[in-house]
Amino acid sequence: MKKIYLSFLMLFSSIFITNTLNIKSQSCASAIALTPGTAQSGNSSTFGDLFDNNPCLGSYDGGDDAIYSFTATSDGDELAIDIQGANTWSGASLTAGCPDIASSCVAYDTYGSSHIFGSGPLVGGVTYYLHISTYPAPQATAYTINSVFTPAPSCFGPTLLTSSNVTASSADISWTSVGTGTCQIQYDTPGFVPGTGTFATSTSTSYSAT
Repeated sequence: MKKIYLSFLMLFSSIFITNTLNIKSQSCASAIALTPGTAQSGNSSTFGDLFDNNPCLGSYDGGDDAIYSFTATSDGDELAIDIQGANTWSGASLTAGCPDIASSCVAYDTYGSSHIFGSGPLVGGVTYYLHISTYPAPQATAYTINSVFTPAPSCFGPTLLTSSNVTASSADISWTSVGTGTCQIQYDTPGFVPGTGTFATSTSTSYSAT
């Protein structure tokens, strides 16, 4: 159940929107499926030097290129990547679409024997590519990947919470909701402690609190 807290004070909200394309390239035809929860070790020399134009890695895309793929099932899925045992002159990135034609980075890290980063919310149906390469020399690097998959939450919190027609004892509130369901609303005078206010529910995206 979604929860909304309102205390008739100034309300703030933020939205982060990512537009991605499920882009494919022949350069990623040799990609190995990422298996979250299972350690995957290898050496980028197995793949060879596939390309040198990853927009995330810069000079750290000059060596051989290890490529792993993962397709998100739902909007809001997340990946946590932990790469250990790499050469110091290495880098790793996560992109939507093959890195040689991707226009932006989901996450990346360069220089060091470990590379740790999170994806943030992913887009369902999009194939993401984990890329490991080097700033030659060396031309190749060994590595061990540990990845963790976190599925999208079943209930997203509301966003863009706004109020109108505010008086000393009432207000009309509205919000944007992802998906369908029942929102739990709690309101009271300014400064109230959540859990002690007046409770209500709504199956729409608005409510009149009185």
